[in-house]
Amino acid sequence: MSDPLSTVASIIAIIDLAANISSACRKYADSVHDAPKLIKRIQETASSLQTLFEELRELGDLRLAKSKCLEKVLAPDGDVKACQTVIIRLEKLVDNYLREVNPHVVGKRRQVCAKVARLKICWMKKAKVHMEEIERYRKTIDEALKMEIVSETAVTSDIVVKWLIPRDYAEYQRECSSRGIEGTCRWVLESKEYRTWLRSDQQTLFCRGMPGAGKTILTAAVIADLDRQFRDTSNSKVGIAYIYFHYHGQPSDQKVDLLVKNLLGQLTRALPDTMDALDYFNHARKFYDKHGASDSVQSPSLNDILDVFCRVAAWYKDIFIVIDALDECRNPTWCVEFLDKITSLRSKDKVKVKVNLRIFLTLRISREAQGLRNRDFLTLDIRAKEEDIRKYLDKMVPELRDVVRHNPSLKEEVKTEIITKVDGVFLLAKLYMERLKGLSTETDVRKQLQSFKQGKDPSETLALAYGGIFDRIKGQSKELTRLAEKALTWVAFATRTLNETELRYAMAVETGTDKFDEKNLSSAD
Repeated sequence: MSDPLSTVASIIAIIDLAANISSACRKYADSVHDAPKLIKRIQETASSLQTLFEELRELGDLRLAKSKCLEKVLAPDGDVKACQTVIIRLEKLVDNYLREVNPHVVGKRRQVCAKVARLKICWMKKAKVHMEEIERYRKTIDEALKMEIVSETAVTSDIVVKWLIPRDYAEYQRECSSRGIEGTCRWVLESKEYRTWLRSDQQTLFCRGMPGAGKTILTAAVIADLDRQFRDTSNSKVGIAYIYFHYHGQPSDQKVDLLVKNLLGQLTRALPDTMDALDYFNHARKFYDKHGASDSVQSPSLNDILDVFCRVAAWYKDIFIVIDALDECRNPTWCVEFLDKITSLRSKDKVKVKVNLRIFLTLRISREAQGLRNRDFLTLDIRAKEEDIRKYLDKMVPELRDVVRHNPSLKEEVKTEIITKVDGVFLLAKLYMERLKGLSTETDVRKQLQSFKQGKDPSETLALAYGGIFDRIKGQSKELTRLAEKALTWVAFATRTLNETELRYAMAVETGTDKFDEKNLSSAD
């Protein structure tokens, strides 16, 4: 193990030696018109070496002593010591040469001295040997330093990203992808609008669809498609970030500054562990040091976040941002401001670094109603295709009773009738299949199919379906109706999705009591 004091002393000595050599060669090259090219090469090598060892010195004594990546090069017989020995020799060689060809010597004497010096082949050979040795040591030390920086960055990156992304949508993306059915959503991915959006710079694709049309699953399919095309490709410099709005989300998560910070965090997390990306990551790290570290007291402004976003985004050649259900943002003003700030990143007039940004956007309502009038967007209406609904029904049929599963004609009748009634709304197909579960005779199945009402448009049909569900609830006993209404209230107003156990405990809470009574728990039935 190397002595820390000896290591630091060697680093400082090399910095000073390299600086002296670089300065002397530069002065000579600037003062002599026909200075040898070798002098300029020595100056460049010394300057490069000085920069490298200054970066090494910036790591600090403690880190230099503990580093596993640098242990070998910092050893007493390592590359740093060897490099110090060679650069001492090079400095003496250069110093002797420059004294011989002193540009302040005037007249014929100067010309003769210069001529003699150029003929000193032995000097040039020695200088070249020393240069080759120094370059070899420099490369080895540089690689070790890069490994040390990258290893430290990996730890720091987790801390920075967690601060930037308090709400991580990655798990919800995986959940939505798992709910999707293979082969569905192809019509969107193969549509003219989607392909145009992929090819066009600085474009936004606006997708509108009524509730239950499958926009969220489609959003997950778009993200997965972008991953396959770009992120999973080696050496790809394409960034992909996304946000899922949801009424169950915390209102504070939907503030404009936190949304932009979340996107920044996703792009920071996706940066590779390479030296060329390190400078871009450092923008995020310095941002964290100033605003997110435990001893920081200053919260970042939205403009601060946008500035760092642009600096990190500059590493990427292209960036795709996918936003689902923008209209479910709790505050319509935040919604419009968020989109305005994101789209402003495309303009050099508004930001320091222009970002090549494509945005995919889904909403349930029209652009005008959302305050997005007069926007130059590509538009695509979302409406589930018949083949997609059929694939969904094929997956769900095995959950019905034998009377349907083992009767091909009835099974086809069920699918055909539901496809006709749902009018391009996945949610209706799900509700209708739930109604068919448990029915054990052909007569009951057909009666239920006939009871599915169809309105003048999908919205009215969905309202009729929900109305039918409430009618069924009210048709039960008074106690079961009260229990169902209580459950629906908790589900509707919960800030996140509740599992069965959580819902049972929530429903057991009684107003005005200060203790929880487990005897109030409803049965799992």
